[in-house]
Amino acid sequence: MRSRAAQQMYNIYRAGIGIAVTVFGFALLNLIPWIRVHLVWELWWASTLIIALFCILICISLIKFMLFYKKRL
Repeated sequence: MRSRAAQQMYNIYRAGIGIAVTVFGFALLNLIPWIRVHLVWELWWASTLIIALFCILICISLIKFMLFYKKRL
């Protein structure tokens, strides 16, 4: 990376891709009938936790990006 600000933007991009993969994986697993009947709540809570962690990562990276961008680092 050329700068710390660019690295933070890349972290935001990676977290967004992580959210997309989590949602897509949850949707695909719901297509399997046995999983939909027996594991839907466990998958729901695991997916929600993963998405929440990615959102926290996005917020932290965005704050760091703004600080680095302001300092021109």
